[in-house]
Order: sequence, then C-alpha cells, then structure tokens
Amino acid sequence: MLLRFADTAGSATGRLLPTGHARDIVDGIEVTCIDNGMPVVVARAIDLGIAGSEPHAELAADQRLAARVQAVRLAAGKLMGLGDVSGATVPKATLISPPRDGGTICARTFIPVRPHPAIGVLGAVSVATALLLPDGVGADLARLPATGNRLDIEHPTVHLEVDVELDTATDPPIGQLAPSTKPCVVSRSPQPCRQRLGHEDHRATAHRAGRVRPLAVCGGAGAAETLAEAGRCR
Repeated sequence: MLLRFADTAGSATGRLLPTGHARDIVDGIEVTCIDNGMPVVVARAIDLGIAGSEPHAELAADQRLAARVQAVRLAAGKLMGLGDVSGATVPKATLISPPRDGGTICARTFIPVRPHPAIGVLGAVSVATALLLPDGVGADLARLPATGNRLDIEHPTVHLEVDVELDTATDPPIGQLAPSTKPCVVSRSPQPCRQRLGHEDHRATAHRAGRVRPLAVCGGAGAAETLAEAGRCR
C-alpha cells in the first residue's frame, strides 16, 4: 500500500522551519525544529547522553532522559511558535544516531516524553526532511542514498521508508511533497502490522487534517481498513 502526503509543510506552525533556521541551539544542544506534517525537534541522541540504539523498555525507564527531553521540548515549543507545550504532545522529539541495520538513520521518538515503540508516519516524514536540509542536524550521521530521496528510518520495531521532495529554490526550502512507503517487515516481528507500527494515534491526526491521499492499495482482506494507517506489507 502506498500513501502520498501533499501540502504537509507547516502543518501546525505555518512553516517548514518554524524558527526560520535549519539549526538552533535549544537547552544547550543543536536541534532542527521542523514541521513537514508533524512538528518535530530532531537532535542527536549522543547529545542527550544515550547511544540512540537502546531498546524501548530501557528508554522508558530512564527518568533522567525523560526530564531532558521535556526541557528540550518546552524550549523548542516556544521557538516554534507553539507556546507552552507542557500539556501538549507536540512538538515530538526524535533522537537520531548512525544506522545500525542497513538503513539511513536510527531514530528514537518520544511522545511527549515516553518513547514510541516505532515512529509515527508524519513524524518520520519530518525527520527525513530534516536530514535532507542543508545544515540539518543529523545529516552528518545519515547514510543518505546516492540517488533519489528514499530514506530508510530504523526504529525500535522495524524499518520505515520515506520519500521526500523539497523545493530548494526557496530559502528555507519548501516541503512540496512527502510520499511515504512503509514496509512491514514480517520476518522481524511476529506481531501484526498495526501493532508493530503503532499508527492508531497517527491515523486520527492525518484524517482530521485531511492530508492523507492514497495512491494505490495492494494486498488482500483488510486493505480498506488499513488504508489510512500505513504502508506496504510484504
């Protein structure tokens, strides 16, 4: 199944780069504050004291990390024009590190301070976009493709692939189109696709905003039910 997300730039903040910069200093660390379908603060995992490849349960038990993530979110929320985000789930924070399983980047996402068991679809689009920006935080850690813009994001459960197209004729660039193709790699987990990718909260968000445009549907029974949730199962 293939989903296309169009007109995603500035979904909540009105701008692809809400601060006007590809890189900011927030709570003493470098971040990219980006909104290409989902407001996200992208930071290097090592800058928050973790490797970035830790299992979900280990991150969930780390109260020091949760407090640090919240401090970054609160400061970034003000810079992004979102005001006091102490009671909100956005911006989400994604900590990135070098890929370890053949992907483009390794990601750990927090909502708002608890680690996500996977990564949200539109959040992944925003993270992928940040990696393609000149001076985006984490671009130096990514194993970018030699051709094309398909990025393979490793997360705690499986992989998620995202294609992003940017209009670089403007400064800052405009996220014109963000198609997302998500492979459900059955061999990596015995759990059903929906549980593995954890898209329930993301489906509601995308539908409310009217930003989901399915291009094609493949597969057997249940395809219509999963249309708004994600990917291409194989």
